[in-house]
Amino acid sequence: MAEWSGGSHELEAEVLGDDEFNGNTYTLLQLGDFDAADIVGLHGWFDFSVEDQVGFAGAEIFWTNQDKADTDPDGIFVMDELIYMFISDTLNDPQTDTGSGTWTIWGDETDFYVELTSETIALDVTVDVPYGTVEHCKQVNITAHQEFGMWPDSDGTATLYFHPELGLVKESGAKIMGFGLELKDIFAE
Repeated sequence: MAEWSGGSHELEAEVLGDDEFNGNTYTLLQLGDFDAADIVGLHGWFDFSVEDQVGFAGAEIFWTNQDKADTDPDGIFVMDELIYMFISDTLNDPQTDTGSGTWTIWGDETDFYVELTSETIALDVTVDVPYGTVEHCKQVNITAHQEFGMWPDSDGTATLYFHPELGLVKESGAKIMGFGLELKDIFAE
């Protein structure tokens, strides 16, 4: 059995717009600099079409691409159907969604199953992040059970803070699908 410890990276997030993934059109989110010599980042496909719901379709994750000629992702999530997180206005009312798909790491594909339970525990929270103090956030606990086929299962609870205009400003606790996030800055175009 192996134990992994993740690194810490400062990555710029950018919504790239509509993009096709697995035969459907979703919103493509990019984390990281894909023009850098050493790609560390993620392309994630999400559905934001329903207010207070975030649907996840899949992702391509890059963390060891030292050579720009090697542009294949190190990890790939492909969901059979969208899996949703719920950002409810109702307190202490857990909502659960389940999904399955495939998880491919360094070319080895295995089945993937996830169960996410979303529970809003506060509607008006102040949170400190590198960007500054952000008021009026919803605090949502996401409890995840993830099964990775040939890899060890993963269980944990993350706390997410959503601002009505800034979106997700912080994720702490268990790393949902491997990531923890904090808002550092906002760039206007």
